[in-house]
Amino acid sequence: MIYIISIALGLSFVVNILLYWYIREYLKSLAEVRTSILEFQKDVYDYNESLQSVLAMEIYHGEPTIEALVKNTQQVSESFDELGSVITNLLSGD
Repeated sequence: MIYIISIALGLSFVVNILLYWYIREYLKSLAEVRTSILEFQKDVYDYNESLQSVLAMEIYHGEPTIEALVKNTQQVSESFDELGSVITNLLSGD
């Protein structure tokens, strides 16, 4: 009987160590994904600023295609904000 309990305790210890390692690696990869998303989000913001400056030019002022691009870019930026918030909450444990 004591051997069964000892084996179960040893297996439990090994499983807990493996789960700890797996969760730690998973959180590392999630942090890398968050970093990549933040970098891409910055690129989208820069692109949006470029579009805004083009739209502000007198020759393109009121151009419906550029206005649609600006609107779509702002929607993409908002989506990245939400995604960044979700990943940040996952990493912080909230």
